[in-house]
Amino acid sequence: MLNRKGVSLVELVVAMALFAIVVPSLYYALESAMRLNLFSDTKSDVTYTAQSELEDIQALSADNTLTTVFGSSAPLYYSTTCNTGINYCKDSDGYHYEVVVTDAATSTSLKSVLLTVSKSNARVSLQLYLKFKE
Repeated sequence: MLNRKGVSLVELVVAMALFAIVVPSLYYALESAMRLNLFSDTKSDVTYTAQSELEDIQALSADNTLTTVFGSSAPLYYSTTCNTGINYCKDSDGYHYEVVVTDAATSTSLKSVLLTVSKSNARVSLQLYLKFKE
């Protein structure tokens, strides 16, 4: 038997073909994972911000009227010049907030507060029923 040293041309071509198939697949998988991680991070950030804002609204609702909580001079600084169907809105720190307040179906004293917070491609909506001061 011959004692060969080195790599033949056929072995080299086969190795390069395998390399050309495997590397782009790994690159695509890594890029997809990074994109998903970024979206997940943004979604978590938006969810935390929405929850925090809803807690602020809830804390103010017990002792204040609806216009005191959301008015232009109110502590939360919402605007009433928003898109159709949205009662209050604001932009702050890269986030866009939209609040829709309607009467709750089950009670005339309760209000349904739907808060939607968005940032880049992530959007979160949270709903809470609150009673505001008359």
